[in-house]
Amino acid sequence: EDLRQMISGRRYKLCGIGCIVTAFSKLKQIVEIVRQECSDCKIVAGNSVATTVPELLLRNTEVDIVVCGEGDQTIVELVS
Repeated sequence: EDLRQMISGRRYKLCGIGCIVTAFSKLKQIVEIVRQECSDCKIVAGNSVATTVPELLLRNTEVDIVVCGEGDQTIVELVS
């Protein structure tokens, strides 16, 4: 609920989330909250969960974009 309160009523164009594979269920919860509070926000997932199971993320969450490997340059390109 802290996350929901933090983002409620604000408008974001992009939300970046990264986590390790063992935190997949937590990532899924966070993505659901972000989507509920900011329906038109693009959600980008990175870190080891995105690199290890990108298809699973895209199929089973509301993540819009998966960044595999090092995402430093990719995230700059996405926001440009």
